[in-house]
Amino acid sequence: MINKKKDVLYLIITIVTLIALVMGATYAYLQAQTKNGTNTNVDITSGTTDHLVFTTDGNITINASADNFKENGQNLSDTATASAILTANNTNHIANDTYNVYLDITSNNLEYSSYKNDNDTKIYLKQEEKEEDITNGVLDSFTPIPELYLKVDGPTTFNKKINGLNLDSEGYDITEKRGLITIAEDVPISTTSPEGMTTDTWTITITFKNLKTNQQINTGKELKGKIIIQKEKLALSKLLADANKEGEEPTLLYHDGQKDYVKESNYALEAEDYAYRYSGSYEEVNNYVCFGGECSNDSKNENYSNLYRIIGLFDDDKDGIYNMKLIKADGTTKEETGSSEIGASAGLYNDFLSNISFYYKGDLTNYFPKIETYYWNYSNTENYDGNGTNDWGSSNLNTKNLNETYLNYIKSKDNEKWFNMIEEHIWITSGNTENNLTYSPTKTAYNNEIKNPDRGMLVPNVAENVKEYVGLMYSSDYRYSASQEHWVKISFDSNNGSNDYRSAKRDNWLYMGLYEWVITRASNYSNKSAHIHTNGDIFFEPVTSYNIVRPTIYLKSDVKISSGSGTSDDPYTLSQ
Repeated sequence: MINKKKDVLYLIITIVTLIALVMGATYAYLQAQTKNGTNTNVDITSGTTDHLVFTTDGNITINASADNFKENGQNLSDTATASAILTANNTNHIANDTYNVYLDITSNNLEYSSYKNDNDTKIYLKQEEKEEDITNGVLDSFTPIPELYLKVDGPTTFNKKINGLNLDSEGYDITEKRGLITIAEDVPISTTSPEGMTTDTWTITITFKNLKTNQQINTGKELKGKIIIQKEKLALSKLLADANKEGEEPTLLYHDGQKDYVKESNYALEAEDYAYRYSGSYEEVNNYVCFGGECSNDSKNENYSNLYRIIGLFDDDKDGIYNMKLIKADGTTKEETGSSEIGASAGLYNDFLSNISFYYKGDLTNYFPKIETYYWNYSNTENYDGNGTNDWGSSNLNTKNLNETYLNYIKSKDNEKWFNMIEEHIWITSGNTENNLTYSPTKTAYNNEIKNPDRGMLVPNVAENVKEYVGLMYSSDYRYSASQEHWVKISFDSNNGSNDYRSAKRDNWLYMGLYEWVITRASNYSNKSAHIHTNGDIFFEPVTSYNIVRPTIYLKSDVKISSGSGTSDDPYTLSQ
């Protein structure tokens, strides 16, 4: 996407992209332009570090109303800019660096309002070509944006293909596109004395094109987006690239209710919360990450305790800022969450439930005997007022084992380096009735748990939300981690196991094969909460039962992916 002329001191990059939303069509124009600034008054004896800084000016908003978007009226457009500015540390120095540019479409409910084979209704992203780049009508130097897909067929002028889709003379369709778009990564920038400063400026203009037809379907709808420019690659960008390779089943899905990937199937059943979630089998989903220090996938190694997996990336405030959500890759031991007289400890899994451990995904010989179990809310060892109720706010598993013992365990590592990565989070703990959570397909169950919870009246003071550093996965986290074809199923069907999540256990990376607590309560009972059964379904049982736990945390938005590919033997590493 970048053309550089290096035979002179002036560096010029020009990139132009035109995104058209036509009938819900958008044109986006991206221009990268390099300007050499004048030499600033720098004390060369004190200058020791090159400076790369970034500026942004404005977000992008398109609002289509009955007044501003009439038939045969004007187009609607908005523009935002972002710049990278590199300054050399002195006048006798050549400075080189790189940066990354993204477009985050945080919301967009504009849609097609005509047949997509109508020549006036195409939606495009286009890079402006320069005359010297064209040979025999073919654009020679073009680096496309891989996340953008053509939604229309047509003649090709430039003879270029992206992910098997043709790029014609007008570009790529983003009519219903939402989420992160990688504009350019590892963009080189340099500056040479005596000028000493280079500025790359990116301009994005999105235009909602008006037509000669009635587009009332888009009245009252809007698109919002912003440019992100920074030194580091976005963690989301790398995760998307690793998880959604061309020709493979996508495993990191954007839950916008739209088809964003070629092989995406049940996109209409997505949560539509604009989060990114991993879905697929235990073996095919590569979302392993080290948290707490160096990690190993060898359960005999002490660093096995630092192996986690990424549930997904969540933007709760809908501001384009995502938090990674992690879950421990295996059950916890007494060193991590406590045993004996600590909180809700119930004893070793091996002591109670070893005869039903043959589904276990981990190391049955070396690690399984170390796994502890816990009551959801009960203790034999202390006078605890919350005993026996399904109120997560008063649960001693929550307050003692997770947000005291486990949190202290994390704080003890590297001078609280890892604790400082955790975001204190508001967990939705109202729950809903057992019927609403169990006997509904996944999207309905998600809405009942997260969007429209029902705390009930059986526990009058139950905490509807709990703000803590550590929690457990939601039941909907587990259900959405299964492959897409299972989302139509209910959690448990006593008459037909093929219609529930028992049939999904081989296609669900979160399934570990042991009885495991989730955070979700049944509001039509005062003492029941949900657990994952060894069969793979989700069932409700008394909170005085004992199951394994896997601590679940949200990381702060500035936590980055430093390296790794996400496999268990090459997990992602984190930095802040």
